[in-house]
Amino acid sequence: MASSRSGLLVLGAGGMGLAIARRLGAGRLVFLADNSPKVLDFAASSLRSDGHEVQTHIVDVSSNDSVKNLAKIASEAARLNAVVNTAGISPGMGTARRIFEVNLLGTANVIDAFLEVMPPGSSLISIASIAGYLVQKAISPELEKHLASSPRDQLLGHDATDLEGSPELAYGISKWGNIIRMQAAIRQGQKKGIQNWEIG
Repeated sequence: MASSRSGLLVLGAGGMGLAIARRLGAGRLVFLADNSPKVLDFAASSLRSDGHEVQTHIVDVSSNDSVKNLAKIASEAARLNAVVNTAGISPGMGTARRIFEVNLLGTANVIDAFLEVMPPGSSLISIASIAGYLVQKAISPELEKHLASSPRDQLLGHDATDLEGSPELAYGISKWGNIIRMQAAIRQGQKKGIQNWEIG
């Protein structure tokens, strides 16, 4: 049974995630999730020194099972008032494949897992990038529909999501997919009283 305690969950414990957790975490149980133990340890130590209560979780957002497990654990430990997804990688941080896996598939995994467990009145927030808007005009209506609504297991199967291609192009497409995937989930969230926000 879910706890009545107020909770904040932040995916991606780097600089942006840490700042968000510090700003919004007062009086809440803070869940920090990242795929790097080193980043998690630093962020958690910083928050605890400020008086926050923190739980850390190693999570790979590109793995649906990993994200679903986090959603289950966190939603049973606290009432998740806000979930903020800052997880993402830029062209200098990985291949096109990894960029699509984290930025695009990861967003879909977070949306699907957390809309299932978040209570009415909560907020699901995803951090995008202006890079998505820069490629918007080059994206066909057919690709846009695919990015917004394809099932997770088909999301990376489009010709335009070239897993061996340019990391720079992958970044722009993945971030536009991040934006419109969140927009497409708004109605689903509204049915449950959950607000979806995309910030980019």
